[in-house]
Amino acid sequence: LAAAVAVMSAAVGPAGSPLARLGAGSSDPASPAGNEGRYQLAGLDVFPCSQCGVTFMVNLSTDSGASWQTLPLSCDPNTARAWMTSSISSSGQYMALACGDGTFYYSSTFGANWTPSNPPVSPLGYAALSGSGQFVLVAGLFNNQVVLSSDFGVTWQTIQAFSGLGGMSINSMSLSDSGQHMAVCGLNGQASLLYVSSDFGTSWTAIGNLPNDGLYTVAVSADGRVQATSTTFTNGILVSTDYGVTWTSNPVGGATNLGALAISGTGQFQITGTLQGTAVALFRSDDYGQTWAAQPNTTCLVGGLGVS
Repeated sequence: LAAAVAVMSAAVGPAGSPLARLGAGSSDPASPAGNEGRYQLAGLDVFPCSQCGVTFMVNLSTDSGASWQTLPLSCDPNTARAWMTSSISSSGQYMALACGDGTFYYSSTFGANWTPSNPPVSPLGYAALSGSGQFVLVAGLFNNQVVLSSDFGVTWQTIQAFSGLGGMSINSMSLSDSGQHMAVCGLNGQASLLYVSSDFGTSWTAIGNLPNDGLYTVAVSADGRVQATSTTFTNGILVSTDYGVTWTSNPVGGATNLGALAISGTGQFQITGTLQGTAVALFRSDDYGQTWAAQPNTTCLVGGLGVS
């Protein structure tokens, strides 16, 4: 498993549901040889539960998931949520973790060392890296706060395009390898919202005429040409193959309550999963999200996905 350019799922689950947030380093032409899927992150995310007896740990694999080590990082389980999202650059050198207690952890050493910081959003919800690791998007939990760093998480600037959307709740963010192309999806009440940028986050365009599909996870290919977002209410995938200019809705037959979504670096291979423990929880596309096939014997509640 690996996250292609814009990392793993950054989705919001139903109240009380433990969701594994999964990310991994992906492969693209700039990745060191042999790094495809080598680096992976997984953390536990639940709502506040001091009596659950759950260890709120986050684990790192540097050998393609063969073995895992628990990172010595602190996340207060009595805050809005525990480990929210993880994100990894294409090479695996840069990694980001968002904790619901407001702490943002960043590593530039392949996960060997981590530096905590506090981006100006509260409560902290989501983090997404560009494939290069230079550009970092961070958003608040259940609100419209979005900030951007263009210097590897050192300084932050507020994205004003979202400031006027008082009722917006960010669900997911994704960036291309260079950081030129970005996408953010969420909800404003029951209305779906989708914003894209093609100039490194300087300006943003709202995608209009969206059905009230409950946009859950957005993913961007390495070059930004292919973009996709899952729809919870209508169980389909919205796909763009022209850098987010136009979008087509493609049904995922047999799916119920779609959530997590991940695409490969080229965007050709895509996988999505359900938020319910159904008999078939995973669905795969090999044609840029145009058609989908159920993956048998995949009974689980899918919280995060990645594709190398």
